[in-house]
Amino acid sequence: VRRSLAEAKRDMDGQNWDGARRNYENAAFIVTTSRFAPMGGDDELSKLGDEARTGLAELERMQAQAEQEQEAQSTREALAELAKQEEQSLLESRDRRARLLSAAIDQFNNERFDEAIEYANQVLAEEPDNRLARDIVAKSRKAKHEYMSKRLLEDTKQKYRDWQVDIERTKTPQSKILQWPSQTFWDEIT
Repeated sequence: VRRSLAEAKRDMDGQNWDGARRNYENAAFIVTTSRFAPMGGDDELSKLGDEARTGLAELERMQAQAEQEQEAQSTREALAELAKQEEQSLLESRDRRARLLSAAIDQFNNERFDEAIEYANQVLAEEPDNRLARDIVAKSRKAKHEYMSKRLLEDTKQKYRDWQVDIERTKTPQSKILQWPSQTFWDEIT
């Protein structure tokens, strides 16, 4: 019993919970099955049994505490890893939005207003309160309207100029319409 108790304490110090449990249970089993002491020391055997039961209870408490500490450590590690991944995701998302905004500005400067609106809307889908993206969308729509109005005005002016040329052409007789008299006609009038 003493040897099992000593081994159980050594196993507990090494956090070998299974070995400690086995040794405490062996000691308790020996005490409960041996109701006689060869040297007349039933009191001593009873104390060793109490020590085995106390050791089992202490083992349960220490094992539960170690498991809680391990679980808390695992939770801290998992949360730290999750925070790291979340931070990485946020950085990647921020960089992606910056690239999209840069592309939108480039498209706006190249007067490709539909593409600028598309890039800015992609940013707004991820970050609805982005003021720069909203400004790009609004200014692109306005510039597109003005650009289209300007183009329409230019196209209309060109059409009017073309019509004006056509009108002037109709005033002047064309060579296709005029026919020169024949040589006999010239000969007769001469």
